[in-house]
Amino acid sequence: GITTFNQRSQAVRLGVADSEAFKDRVRTSFEADGLRSLFSEDVSQLMDLIETEEDAQLAAQVLQAASHEAQDRPIERLPKLVGFFFAMCKRDGRVDMAREMWNHPTMLSFRANHRSARLRYMALLYDAGHYRELLDVYYTLCKEGEERLKDEATLAMASLYRLGSTEA
Repeated sequence: GITTFNQRSQAVRLGVADSEAFKDRVRTSFEADGLRSLFSEDVSQLMDLIETEEDAQLAAQVLQAASHEAQDRPIERLPKLVGFFFAMCKRDGRVDMAREMWNHPTMLSFRANHRSARLRYMALLYDAGHYRELLDVYYTLCKEGEERLKDEATLAMASLYRLGSTEA
């Protein structure tokens, strides 16, 4: 959960001598060569070192590029990295950034195929009080034919309750 993510982030921060230099290297490499010059470990560390809005935007751009590339060739750690991104958004209260990532065209496969990232996004919406939006996400998943939505249904019912709906 979020506690494990925070502990992992703290450990990575302690292991990186100059986080600003690391982020600058990732930014420069990505702007020059896209994903070609980045390793999945670079992207993973970037998730843990996000402190500013600019850092978060860079992480979002890298993940969107990776998810676009993953349509042609699978990237093994990508689902976990997208989950880390949503965990970072939840930790830092970046609801708008998470929403932008969720709605990005390259993220469509994550809606149905990657339960952990999906649950983290929905939990972020719930914790931020965006109950109607969470219900929209849930109903969209249902319409798309997703069948394994037990935990998502729990969040949806809790949202209905928070909204005072008799459907809850």
